[in-house]
Parts: sequence; C-alpha cells; structure tokens
Amino acid sequence: MAVKLVPIYRKAIKNVRWLNDDIRCAFFQRIVLLMIHCINDPTKNIVPELYQHVNIKDRRKIIETLGHLLMNMGGEDKKGLWTKWLKKY
Repeated sequence: MAVKLVPIYRKAIKNVRWLNDDIRCAFFQRIVLLMIHCINDPTKNIVPELYQHVNIKDRRKIIETLGHLLMNMGGEDKKGLWTKWLKKY
C-alpha cells in the first residue's frame, strides 16, 4: 500500500521548500520511511530529486532522520539496507 505513495511524494519534492519547518520535517520523515521500506535504490531517483530542491539545513535533517530510524532497526535490516543502497548514500 505504501508503495503507491512513492509517486505522490516524488511529485511533492519540487515544492518542499514552500513548506513550513514542522511540515517539512514531517515530509522528510515520511520520505525517509519510503526510502527504507518501499524503494529498492533511492540513490537513483528520490535522493537526487530531493537534494535538488532542499538546502544544506534540510539535507542535514534528512540524514538525521535516517540516522534515527536506523538506530531503531535490527542489525540484519541495517545490513540489508547497507548492501542494497545505503553505502552509496
């Protein structure tokens, strides 16, 4: 079901700079969840698209969000992400 949200979030990326800080943070949390759970290799599309439309502060927030989610994941799940795409990120 969440996979169906990926195209919607990809379209929304170009307008992310217009969101207020709280909503932008919530957007980043959701897009990072999609990156982890629904997209095989987000470094091919979502990450470049996202980084094209955000500033350095937002990039840090995205990385921080990813870090928090990874801290709560099991070792095997982290290893799977690492081998799939995370090492390129």
